[in-house]
Amino acid sequence: MDRFYSKTERIENGCLVWTAGKVGGKYGRFRDAGKLHLAHRWAYAHHNGEIPEGYEIDHICKNTSCVEITHLQALPQKQHRTKDLSGEGHGNSKLTWDDVQVIRASGLSSYQLAKVYNVNSRQIRRIRQGVRWNASREN
Repeated sequence: MDRFYSKTERIENGCLVWTAGKVGGKYGRFRDAGKLHLAHRWAYAHHNGEIPEGYEIDHICKNTSCVEITHLQALPQKQHRTKDLSGEGHGNSKLTWDDVQVIRASGLSSYQLAKVYNVNSRQIRRIRQGVRWNASREN
């Protein structure tokens, strides 16, 4: 347990951020008993018991490097994957709903818009297709 927590750092918002190796720059990885684990899943399982089959661990705080137990919850896979992880409420969002409306109405190419908004052109295409930012906005 000490070895696990020696690889973390508490930040101002209460997250306990994984500072060691990460998968894809997002999720911490931790080796225990010769097996490689995702750090947030290991932390959840260590404190709450085995993760039920068909469930994923959700970061309530939206920080994929966080391993703080109170910031993690088990959700059914379908619910976790359809949860709104995009939009202004997402801590890493570079866009606003107003930006999204402009993007959808624009005649510029996805590549041109990506340069304007400093995002990947694939993200622009997903916004236009309704794959991202698809939740209805309440006015």
